[in-house]
Amino acid sequence: MDLVRDILEQSWRQRVFRVYDPVKYIIEIGEPMNVVIRRFYESGMTLEKVAERSSTPLNIVTNVVESK
Repeated sequence: MDLVRDILEQSWRQRVFRVYDPVKYIIEIGEPMNVVIRRFYESGMTLEKVAERSSTPLNIVTNVVESK
């Protein structure tokens, strides 16, 4: 597959990249949001800051962090 562009970090901090499939459709592959949330939390952010930074509701952030 041909790469459309290098890794991009979305405004909500999720890392993604895009490739062309064999018929030239663009496919975006992204880091799972639970991974993004855990990465932020493990870097020392509060649950509230993780929610704000990732544009994810606080209850979901809390569930992701507690499910570890």
